[in-house]
Amino acid sequence: PDPNTANNTQNPTSTLVTGNVDLSIVKTRSQAIVVAGGPAFTYTLTVNNSGPSDAQNVVVNDPLPVGILFVSGIQTTGTGFTCVGPGVNQNGMVTCTKGVMAPGETAVITITARAAEGANPGSVTNTAAVTSSSPESDTTNNSSSADVTIQTSAELVMTKLDNPDAVTAGDLLTYTIAVTN
Repeated sequence: PDPNTANNTQNPTSTLVTGNVDLSIVKTRSQAIVVAGGPAFTYTLTVNNSGPSDAQNVVVNDPLPVGILFVSGIQTTGTGFTCVGPGVNQNGMVTCTKGVMAPGETAVITITARAAEGANPGSVTNTAAVTSSSPESDTTNNSSSADVTIQTSAELVMTKLDNPDAVTAGDLLTYTIAVTN
């Protein structure tokens, strides 16, 4: 027999278990040099969760800088993100979200853009970042940048007209020169 039954049970204590993730992002571009007003190019964002836990409420933000315009829909491969971007031919924020990203999971997001007509020539840096509501072990790899160099291009056309077509020595002759880009 147990003389003291009051010490035979114990109230359980709760233990909080938190996850730990290591999200990373790598940004690349399809070409290093783009022409203002020229054809489109792509940015590719590779997002990875090295784990060891599920990443909850994952958000990728990619603000397109001044001079770089959003062209078309955002494509994702792997287990997809839901993405929204600025209006066509506008710069602004591209945001992609995913509820849960499993450990070891990789997703690729492709954004089609172009350099705006009249954009200033020079190097433009575009930085994307990934975050999560889960505790993160290493945030040093949560952003990545890609540079493009914007070049300008012009097609100059010059025409020269004379008036009158035939002139006598000593008469006035007028030349009209028109330059078009």
